[in-house]
Amino acid sequence: GKVIIQFAIDRSGNVPKLVIAIPSGAEPLDRAAVAGISASNPFPPLPNEFKGDQIRLQLSFTYNGQR
Repeated sequence: GKVIIQFAIDRSGNVPKLVIAIPSGAEPLDRAAVAGISASNPFPPLPNEFKGDQIRLQLSFTYNGQR
């Protein structure tokens, strides 16, 4: 199963929004991907050199993928 998660990290390191962009079709895998990001919340604050209000990320979680 493959899950694509999109989320943002704000300047203070919080995740104000997280969405499953492409679900795996298996709810336990989708929940595990969301939990992986949620467990990391809050992230470290964004560095002062970063000029935006937030950074937007997209992560792909692959479970039992072929090597």
